[in-house]
Amino acid sequence: MQSILIYSIVFIVSSLLYGLFFFRFAPEALSGKRIKFFILIAILLRVIFALMPPTGSDDYHRYIWDGKVQAHGINPYMYAPNDSALADLHTETLPAKINFPHMRTIYFPVSQLFFLAAYGIGGHSFYGLKLLLLVCELLTIFFLYLTVKRLNLPPPQLLLYLLSPLVLFQILGDAHIDGLGVMLLAGALFFYTEKRHTYAALFFGLSLLVKPAALLLLPLFYQDLRKSGGLALRFCFITIGTVAILLIPYSLSANMLEALGTFAKNWYFNSSFFMMFLGVTGSSQYSRYICAALLLLYFILIYRIKIPLFEKMYFSFLGLFLFSPVVHPWYLAWLALFLALTPKKSGIVYLSLASLCIITVYNYQTYGVWKDYLVVLIIEYLPVIYLLVTELKNRRLILPV
Repeated sequence: MQSILIYSIVFIVSSLLYGLFFFRFAPEALSGKRIKFFILIAILLRVIFALMPPTGSDDYHRYIWDGKVQAHGINPYMYAPNDSALADLHTETLPAKINFPHMRTIYFPVSQLFFLAAYGIGGHSFYGLKLLLLVCELLTIFFLYLTVKRLNLPPPQLLLYLLSPLVLFQILGDAHIDGLGVMLLAGALFFYTEKRHTYAALFFGLSLLVKPAALLLLPLFYQDLRKSGGLALRFCFITIGTVAILLIPYSLSANMLEALGTFAKNWYFNSSFFMMFLGVTGSSQYSRYICAALLLLYFILIYRIKIPLFEKMYFSFLGLFLFSPVVHPWYLAWLALFLALTPKKSGIVYLSLASLCIITVYNYQTYGVWKDYLVVLIIEYLPVIYLLVTELKNRRLILPV
């Protein structure tokens, strides 16, 4: 239990220091000549975190199990881990250490291929996952660096992603699969800035098969490309085609969305507006419907605001997290990606204060109690919502044509 205490303290303190520093000093204020030094420090930190055992989450057990099941020629969506049909694969640790072993997997096909590769490298060890996630992080840094350079942005903006404790602790430390999705989206953004739209659509489609939440960006790509003749439709076709091709092999013999539907219907954690509506209505389902409707209205607003594409994408992801019933801290790695391209104080503060939700994890691992704390949610979300309103105020709307 001492490890989770140290983990929690270091995560919270380092995140608050990150927030205080970048809230006060714009990245551009740092010397651009030292950016290579900071990149080397960021890579070194990632290697160190990759060598450490996961502490704040045990999701990696499910990842390894899904990889093992596939290595034995079985569709991971077909059986729950504790199903008797998989008894020959059971060991003392797996699926015993998996959360909700009675539920089938919720992870999408590109994640599953990643799990298979990680199991092939590391077996039951987490090192296979960590090695591949380290490669993903290096590629993310590479794509971000090239994108910042291509757009003539100040190189120190990269530090908003490179030095984020949330990315280090949640992606490299606890081995969450979002690191793969963030890398693929970073690749999509780079190829998009290079006007290599086929590769951009391919990478974007693959990122959707890690976390489909990024689908909310597709209308923004379409909007940006719609004046380029058939290019907008071609981009959408390649994206959707990539998703469909990789979905088919897994979906022919099993219902891929069964567990995801259960998760979406029942889970909530570290949410803002959802918890507010839950307190008013007393109904989890009504609160989800209200948040979904408000998210749609918010997204229409963002769609109509006249701002650069990457800024729209940033605000879209931020709105998604604000109206979502579940916001695990590692989800925010997707938001951190855009901070390097369009720095926003709302995102800096969010990445900083989101570390406070680790208090719930600490209490669960120490005392077996899993619950949200109202004071934590208020401290975490009130500044973010205020800053978001400030950043959106007086933006000019694009009228429908």
